[in-house]
Amino acid sequence: HLFFNLSDVRDLTDEWIQEYNNHRPHEGLGNRTPIEAARKISKKEAEEVLK
Repeated sequence: HLFFNLSDVRDLTDEWIQEYNNHRPHEGLGNRTPIEAARKISKKEAEEVLK
């Protein structure tokens, strides 16, 4: 990539962070995205509280 200013760097970095955290499956999370894994944990915790 060729960047012309700091804003371009920030924009691309933000895009990468969004992709990594929201769309890219992680092997360590059972091939789920971090958000999917967090939702599963939250659901499991909620079920434990409601028992």
